[in-house]
Amino acid sequence: MKRTLSIFGFLMILCSQPARAVRAQCAPTWTTPGTWQSTQASPPTVSGTITLGWAANCPSGVTYNQVQINAGCNDSINPNCTGWVNPFTSYPYEFYSQTFNVPTNATSMQFDTTQFPIDEQYDVAVGLLNNSAWLGNVDANCPTDQYGRQDCDIALQVANHAGGGAATSCAPVITAPGNNATLSGVVTVGASANCNGAYNHIDWSWGTDGANLGNIDIPSGSSTATFDTTQYPDGSYQAAASGMTSSDESGWVPSNSPLSYFIINNSGPTPTSTPTPGRVISFVRRTQRTSNNWRVSIAADAPANIRDGDVIIVDVTSYNSIATRPSGWSLLGLVNNSEQDHTRLFAHIWHQGDPRSFTFGNGNLNFPKIILRAYRNVTRVGTTISLPEPSGAVTWGSSGTIGSLPPTQVPNEEYVGFWMGAGGDSNQSITCSSDLTDINSDSDLWASCDGDKNISTQGAVPAAETASGNENFYWIGYGVLLTP
Repeated sequence: MKRTLSIFGFLMILCSQPARAVRAQCAPTWTTPGTWQSTQASPPTVSGTITLGWAANCPSGVTYNQVQINAGCNDSINPNCTGWVNPFTSYPYEFYSQTFNVPTNATSMQFDTTQFPIDEQYDVAVGLLNNSAWLGNVDANCPTDQYGRQDCDIALQVANHAGGGAATSCAPVITAPGNNATLSGVVTVGASANCNGAYNHIDWSWGTDGANLGNIDIPSGSSTATFDTTQYPDGSYQAAASGMTSSDESGWVPSNSPLSYFIINNSGPTPTSTPTPGRVISFVRRTQRTSNNWRVSIAADAPANIRDGDVIIVDVTSYNSIATRPSGWSLLGLVNNSEQDHTRLFAHIWHQGDPRSFTFGNGNLNFPKIILRAYRNVTRVGTTISLPEPSGAVTWGSSGTIGSLPPTQVPNEEYVGFWMGAGGDSNQSITCSSDLTDINSDSDLWASCDGDKNISTQGAVPAAETASGNENFYWIGYGVLLTP
């Protein structure tokens, strides 16, 4: 993906417009409830409906009749934040962005802060438009702030809830299903958060043998959600719940519920997740798609030769945005690097009658690239490892390494790896490790490569795998093991 530090490395994209947009004509600055210089250091406390005011700073004769308000919280920019939060959607993985019609050249508007579910500090930006034509925002003429970034948002401390801010401790308990229950079809899962303050949602996560296979979000104010067990193999599983003060992993409140155990049985009286001896996983086919646009969704197409029971692994990478998943898909992992490139890894068991195209994101993805790989004879999806590890680390360099995984549990497990790179050259390319098979290397938007390999010996340690670039990249990626 072509990227230059002058545009992407130092610009606060939370509230910026795409580099491909027309040059800004206006450079608005905040006036109410304060200026960015004062509010970043000591943000005003606000509640209810407030007045937001700005100076337009447009050339003579330029008019506007719309205002775009972006609100979010990014702890990599503002250390006082606790993570990304979009309080305006039920599945909040992106900052809030809404355009309001205003009187021509208005310099203030009313904004309702009560929609924020958590009392914490938010960054807010204003942009100006005329009949949907972009004119500029607060970063159009912005000096470097005390955090070393070009970020002219104002910071607001929201205080709408009795008792104050976000929870600092929770004692979650799983309430449904009962321990050791046998499940089939679509079931209700539940948990209580028991937090000492406001929280965004309860994360009801489940898996097997310590490997996370999926996450179900129970929104704040609710105690239940639905779980379609038909999307997963029969067998024994375990679940845990935790309170989350933000929509991503940065808002985890450090306390999980006691483990609860359950069995999925959709096919007969003897559920099992026992691998089949001697069976070998086979690669079916891959597909991919890219979008060179801001704030879009992106679809992946199942291969034409897919069969009932095949497992699909999907890697969605985007800039400064996080993909949501379609119904029936499991989240295997999510990671970001220091440049706010985000990758999410998903899995789905395809059955006859399922759609052949799957849409990820809710119109929030920036420059997304999606890669789908389908496999046959998979019993379960196992352990994953991310690049970088841990999330948020700097990955700039000529190569990207996905670390080693725990020893395999059975013979013939299949390693699948995905690498993405964002550089600054239109001729960018990535080469996968030579020991992988079924490799595809591609330079469409993001430089990428993906491939797999059979690990025939039980107990073998899947070695770290390294991909190389023809230039330096900001790397991001995932490795995952499939069990036959």
